[in-house]
Amino acid sequence: MVFGSYRSYITAFCTPWGRYRFLVLPFGLNSVPEEFQEAMDEIYEEDEDINPYFDNIALGSSSVEEHCRLLY
Repeated sequence: MVFGSYRSYITAFCTPWGRYRFLVLPFGLNSVPEEFQEAMDEIYEEDEDINPYFDNIALGSSSVEEHCRLLY
């Protein structure tokens, strides 16, 4: 997930080798799990049989054929 420029600057850090800042959303910040879950919900909102929960995705189907369709 792309990190906004403002937050990129406030999470910057210095080392003996230079200054660094995150360009993508790092895990470990308090708001990251909520933002990641919102993004996953938005990606899969069209399909009611796919239920994302953080980095897990649960599939619900009534047949093997339907399950294979959801996987692909």
